[in-house]
Amino acid sequence: MTQPQHPDFGYPGQPGQLPAPYPGPVPAPYQPGIPQPYSQPGPPADAGWLRLHLEGSFWSNSLIAPTATLDGYPVTLGSSHGVFQFPVPPGQHRIHLHQSWLRTYGSADLDFVAMPGQVVDVFYKAPMHQFADRGNIGFVPQERPGVGVFVAILLIPVAVAALFFVFALLFAPM
Repeated sequence: MTQPQHPDFGYPGQPGQLPAPYPGPVPAPYQPGIPQPYSQPGPPADAGWLRLHLEGSFWSNSLIAPTATLDGYPVTLGSSHGVFQFPVPPGQHRIHLHQSWLRTYGSADLDFVAMPGQVVDVFYKAPMHQFADRGNIGFVPQERPGVGVFVAILLIPVAVAALFFVFALLFAPM
């Protein structure tokens, strides 16, 4: 003789039977519609603006975006080139940028003063190679540092190969 099973506990139901009800709070039914996004607070009315120009292109810059800090706080840059604008409160500020790959290079710092409603343009160019410790930063477009060393790095192997070719032609047995 089998004992009748209580529907809230015991063995699972037989095929075709509904499961026992869940002994907890009932979840809310699905609510159609898109939830409203949370809006970010806008900049203060008396804010100044920092407009950061990362000069170059996809082909002439590193594929990795530089690391930037504004007054010691990290700033997100989505690309290694382009123009980025950030609200800043009025007053004295400091921006620091550097590149990182196998080592940190291209460090540059600039102090600036932002007045209410003023846009401060800052231009940064990272060096052509990671063996240059300093990048160039300023209020006007900058020259790219390390171009001479970069050209030398490219030309030295070509010159050595040409030298071997000349020696092979001069001293080859006839």
